Amino acid sequence: MRRMIPHSIRCKHTGRRPFGESYMNNNEHSRWTLWLSFPLVIILAMASCRGPILRSVYADETRSQAALSIGGNAGIPVLIMPVLVIAAILVLRGSRTAQLVWVGTLVYLVCDFLGNALAIHFNSMFIGCCGVMGLCASFS
Repeated sequence: MRRMIPHSIRCKHTGRRPFGESYMNNNEHSRWTLWLSFPLVIILAMASCRGPILRSVYADETRSQAALSIGGNAGIPVLIMPVLVIAAILVLRGSRTAQLVWVGTLVYLVCDFLGNALAIHFNSMFIGCCGVMGLCASFS
């Protein structure tokens, strides 16, 4: 069983909690990170819907690679964005399980957009892929 340190115990020099305490204990730093998940969803919507709508984005790819990328980008608004929003809301309410889902969703997005940035020919979505990947990596 994990030993819990009371929230009132802090370092007398820095005023911080002892090392090893959870990062996501609804302190101010973690709350603004969670609130930034909502603008991230808007950026995700723009980045992921651009591929299926504009066929020129995957013009240099093989048919199988283009179909894989379009399908992956189409799945983000359907599955990943709702999971990210619901998990962020539940973490703001204090759910530890939702915290794991939220971080796991961010790690998935880093892996997905890393693949889009590196495996796809250079196109107009490169900057968006790098931006989403950087935001997700900084949050998680």
